[in-house]
Amino acid sequence: HGLGALATLDNVNSATITDDSIVDADVKSDAAIATSKLSGALTSVTGHGLGALATADNVNSATITNDSIINDDIKSDAAIATSKLSGALTNVTGHGLGALATLDNVNSATITDDSIVDADIKSDAAIATSKIAFNATASNYLSQATVADQRTSLGGDFTGASSSANGSQGFVPAPSKGDQDKFLKANGSWETISVSAIATNTKVGGEDNAKLKFGNDENFIEQVNSASLASTLYTETPNYANNLLSGGRENYSLKIGTETGLLIETKEQIDSNDNTGYLIAMGTEKHLYGGFQTQVAESGTNHGVAFESYGADYAEWIPKMNKNDRFKKGDVVGVKNGKITKITTNADRVMAISSMPLVIGNTGNSQDAEKVAFVGQVPVRVVGPVESGDFVIASGRADGTAIGVSPDELTTAQATLIVGKAWETNSNPGIKLINVGITPLDQATGPIQSLQKQHDDLAKELAALRNDVEELKALLGK
Repeated sequence: HGLGALATLDNVNSATITDDSIVDADVKSDAAIATSKLSGALTSVTGHGLGALATADNVNSATITNDSIINDDIKSDAAIATSKLSGALTNVTGHGLGALATLDNVNSATITDDSIVDADIKSDAAIATSKIAFNATASNYLSQATVADQRTSLGGDFTGASSSANGSQGFVPAPSKGDQDKFLKANGSWETISVSAIATNTKVGGEDNAKLKFGNDENFIEQVNSASLASTLYTETPNYANNLLSGGRENYSLKIGTETGLLIETKEQIDSNDNTGYLIAMGTEKHLYGGFQTQVAESGTNHGVAFESYGADYAEWIPKMNKNDRFKKGDVVGVKNGKITKITTNADRVMAISSMPLVIGNTGNSQDAEKVAFVGQVPVRVVGPVESGDFVIASGRADGTAIGVSPDELTTAQATLIVGKAWETNSNPGIKLINVGITPLDQATGPIQSLQKQHDDLAKELAALRNDVEELKALLGK
C-alpha cells in the first residue's frame, strides 16, 4: 500500500516527530509557545539578545554604571538613611544650608550685633557681672538691685575733694532741673563758672606769676604769664602795650595751643632796637607758619601792622570751565572768559594754580574752582631744563606743564603764553616745580623791542618814499 507509519495516526506527537528535525520555518509565526514549555538556559538560544543582567539575581554597586543614577531614579519616599551618605552636605546642589551649618559652635562673630533680646537669655544663666559693661543710665536693662550692686562695687557715691582731703570715685550726684548749664566741680557740686571770679583772680596786682590759664603746665590751651592780666593789659606796670613797643621784657607772651602744637603766640621782640611785636601762627614742633607783626617807622612815631607767611603770592578763586577737570598745584592753565582750563591755545591769559597763597580773593571751593596766582612767587610745573631768568610759558601740551624760553629766543607768538620768569635754574629734563616770579612789569621785552625796531625801520622807509614821491611830483610839474 505504500503508506507510512503516520497514515493510521489521528495526530502527531513527540514520539512521531524526529528529534532535532523541526526548524524555525515549521513554527507558526504567532504560535505563542508558552515559556513554561521551554527548558534550558535562555542564554543558550542563538541571538537571545539578553544583557549581562539577565542571569543576575539582584543589582549591586558593581552592576550600576558610575555617575549614572539621577534624581528621577530615586523613589520619592525612599528614605535613604543619612548614615549611608558620604561627603560634605554643602556640596549638594541647592542644599539650602546656612553659614552656621559647618560651625562647631557660635561665637561673637557669628551673632548679629544688637540682636539678642531678653527672652534669648536663660532665666538662670547667672552671667558674671564682670562681663557686663555697666551703664547706670540704662534703667530699662538693669534692675534697681543691680544698680545698687554696682554702686556698692564702685565704692558708693562720688565724693568731692577739699583742701585737706581727697575725693573718691562713685556715682556722681544727679543734676537738678535747671542745672543744664552747670559743670560738675571737683568738690562734688554742680556749679556755674563765674566770670566775675575769673576777673577777680586776674586782678591780683603785684602778685608774681599770676596767670589766666586753661589746661595744665604740660598741655595748656591759653596762658598769660604776667604779674596780673588786668594790670598787664591796661594799667600800671608791667604795661603790655608799653612792653610790646619798647622791647623791655623778655619771654612775654600770650599763647594759644600746646608747646608742641602752638597755634598762635603773641610775643614781643627781645631786641629793643627793633621795637617789634608779633602774632605768630605755628604748627607742630614750633614750625613757623606766619604771623602779624607790628612795625615802627624810622621816626618812631608811626606804627603799622604787617602779615608774614611762607605763602608768597596773591591768588583768587577762578571757576573751572569743566567742573570734572582736576588740577594740581603748579599747573599752568588758560583763562577763557573768566574760567580756567588746561588748554592754553587762544587763551585770554595764561596763569598758574597757586600752591600756598598769602592772600586769597573771591570765594570758591575745590569742586567748582581753583586758587589761581595773579602776582608773587609761585611754584610752577616745568618740563625740561630751565635757567634763572628764562620766561616760563605754557608748553602747549594741555597737561598743566610749562617750558623755559630764553628772553633772546622768545618769539612774538610766545609772548601771549608767558606765565612769569624763572627765579631758579634746574637742568632736570623731567617735570619739576620751579619758583616763578609773576609781576605786572614782567614784559616780554625782546619781542617788544624787535617790533619797535621793525616799526622804526618801516617809518624811516616810509619817510624816504614820501620824499621820493615829492621829488617826482616836482619833476613832473616842470
